[in-house]
Amino acid sequence: MNNWNEELAPEEKAKIENEIKMTANELIDHQEVMDTFLKWDRSF
Repeated sequence: MNNWNEELAPEEKAKIENEIKMTANELIDHQEVMDTFLKWDRSF
């Protein structure tokens, strides 16, 4: 399953890993926004 990693150039691999990290961070941010909204919504 990890064979494709070895075929990629190091800079390509770093770019992909960076994109994965950015996507993960966006998901975390979205979850925090949703949590905040739900708390705010319940206060009414």
